[in-house]
Amino acid sequence: MPLTQEGVVQQVKDIISPDFVMNEQTVRVPPYYVFGQNQLQFYYDLHPIKAGECQDVLPNNVQESIDPDSTIDLSKTDRFTSLPNLAFFVNSGYPFTKMADLSDTAVVLPDQFTAQDIQAYLELMALMGDSTGFPAVHAAVITANGVDQMADRDLLVLGSLSRQPLVARWAENGKLRVDGGRLRVGMTSALDRVYTMLDPNTEQERQRVDQLLVSQGDNLAAMIGLQSPLNSSRSAIIITGSSPDKLLTVINTFRNRELNPSIQGDLMIASSDRVTSFRIGNEYTVGHLPALTKLRWWLGNSPLVLILLTLVGVLLIALVAYWLLRRLAIGRLGARSV
Repeated sequence: MPLTQEGVVQQVKDIISPDFVMNEQTVRVPPYYVFGQNQLQFYYDLHPIKAGECQDVLPNNVQESIDPDSTIDLSKTDRFTSLPNLAFFVNSGYPFTKMADLSDTAVVLPDQFTAQDIQAYLELMALMGDSTGFPAVHAAVITANGVDQMADRDLLVLGSLSRQPLVARWAENGKLRVDGGRLRVGMTSALDRVYTMLDPNTEQERQRVDQLLVSQGDNLAAMIGLQSPLNSSRSAIIITGSSPDKLLTVINTFRNRELNPSIQGDLMIASSDRVTSFRIGNEYTVGHLPALTKLRWWLGNSPLVLILLTLVGVLLIALVAYWLLRRLAIGRLGARSV
């Protein structure tokens, strides 16, 4: 006997009655799946249960949706990473977008800024606002003369080599230097020369980067990531070039789907159709990890130390085993003599 429409509604109410038990599942998302621009998608494949003689009247237009009051809780996520990493910056504005309103950010313009400097600044603020969904209303905008007052902020430095004095002043922190109006790879220190002896490829890579920088001539457009020279717990990114318009060349690569994935490391050299990235400076860490997790991370990034600790552990086990076997042998010999 077919049910009426009211009967179908009542059957649906019975299904979603308070007695209905909701299932709860935990989905673990690997951190390398989470970038600056993410989409979380749900796929539903629900079918009404057809039973008895009322199969023909059950609803066949079932619709699913997510409760608009639903939230994603990332409060217990460990926030920790190695910097500099220009890929984080171009994809999500990190580390500046840690605060959605950029209240921990200072944008440093040249003392005598140009229209291109202002345009570059506005485009960067728009990109970061797009990443956070909130306007960058609390970023401090200063000139190079006032940068010392912003030591407690992450610094975004804009300006060409000839107009932004901080490029020459801070380049050595990123293993670079400004020589004759050209950006060059910095001179090697005594420690760097020791690493070069252990890995000859390091010196070849330095020379390749230096040759590429020199070959750019008056067409240099570059971005540099480094630890803030004013505060070791803060970061700095420099966008520079041989002329003010080259800042826009760098920023235009952010939106280019073909060039964007190639932006990595701590030095990026850009042209209208090509991006070349390098890692030439030292890495540093930001954020916090539980002690055990941080130890595992440190050992995973220090293979020589891990090998040394393994050898020490094997040696200790061998010594303990030798001592035990020796005591056992002495005990047997003593028993036979009696």
